[in-house]
Amino acid sequence: MPVESFGVIKSIVIPDSFRRGEILYGGMGRNWRRSFHPREKRDAEEVSITSFYRGGAAAGSDSQILRELLARAPRQIFSSMESDKHPCPPQTQYLLSKMADILGNIGNNQFTNSETGIGGPRFRMEHMETIILNSRAVLSVCGVFHNSQLQPQNYYWGIFVDARPEGKDCLIEELVFEAETKTLYEKYRPAFQKSLTSIHWL
Repeated sequence: MPVESFGVIKSIVIPDSFRRGEILYGGMGRNWRRSFHPREKRDAEEVSITSFYRGGAAAGSDSQILRELLARAPRQIFSSMESDKHPCPPQTQYLLSKMADILGNIGNNQFTNSETGIGGPRFRMEHMETIILNSRAVLSVCGVFHNSQLQPQNYYWGIFVDARPEGKDCLIEELVFEAETKTLYEKYRPAFQKSLTSIHWL
């Protein structure tokens, strides 16, 4: 299913296994959210592909760090597989903590929030890297949201794009794939991955 005018994405092909969902606009129409859900009814409420824009520029310091990352050759920033063998380097922890505004909800992760219990991080980051996606540098993040009992609640893969690279600060747009269970995440992840290869940017 080809989709036009998807924010900074000129066009993208959403899998035929998905249908169009809600389009929501915030105050003054500045922020927006556009979602797609599986056609299979039993999965529709638990899985989504969503594009959204928060409605404002990211903090200047966060913008600078993201742009410096995207200007370099693509690289892995963090992997939980690697951290099992080697502790996360201090410079990586610093980098992640300084991009909290860019990352939004997933900024509340194990590197930015050292509290435990109810006040602890809601997002467990598993992987972060910069990649070239159809000639454009983007930030890719994978991980799992948890509830207050530390039970997995939402499996997440997000792509962060600087929609206004010529501006003073970043205008972040996100393309996110989410599923409430690992089984559904693994079931629909290949379809989302295929969609990413179809993107044409403005």
